[in-house]
Amino acid sequence: MKPIRFFAILLVLAVLLLPATHLALAWPDQPPDAAFISGPGIAGQIEITDKAVLRVLRLGGVEDFAGGPVAEPAAGNYYTITRYFYDGEFNFGVLTYAATPAGSYIRFDDGPDLSGNHTEFNGKWFRVTNEGETAIQNLLQTMGVSPVAPSAAVEIGPAASANTTALSPSQPLIWVAVLVGVLALSGGILALARLYPIEKAK
Repeated sequence: MKPIRFFAILLVLAVLLLPATHLALAWPDQPPDAAFISGPGIAGQIEITDKAVLRVLRLGGVEDFAGGPVAEPAAGNYYTITRYFYDGEFNFGVLTYAATPAGSYIRFDDGPDLSGNHTEFNGKWFRVTNEGETAIQNLLQTMGVSPVAPSAAVEIGPAASANTTALSPSQPLIWVAVLVGVLALSGGILALARLYPIEKAK
């Protein structure tokens, strides 16, 4: 088999692997590089600079994905949180935080920079994690905003460590897909190499 044909097949296999790799890379599991909040009691849009809050604002740090989607809250004060990853240039998702007397909720909407299919969380409401509730309530209090008395189950105080929240349920599945793709690509390359060995130059 000629080297050019061999590497052409290799290129096709690599292209087939790109969707899984892109999905994995598009899911940032680190704190955002920049984040902004707006809503009642806030003049315009304010950048969030508190590093402790930013650590909690990683994907899955505020949203209780493990608890599954819930119904949209009937009423509440709504705040929009926009997070930018990858040097502050990638808007993966926009959050709508709703504080109600019955508890706090968060809506996840895919960001405009996310290409391809929507995430499974797009347009859905979730409960706010205790870690997220603490961080957001503390943030609003520093701005002089008291949207609603927090749930009795949530103790307002220093934001919890960023390591206390488990990965979202989608992340392991994404990396499994990538691993399977890599193994399939490697197997394909080895099979082609055995079936069509590259002719040595005479």
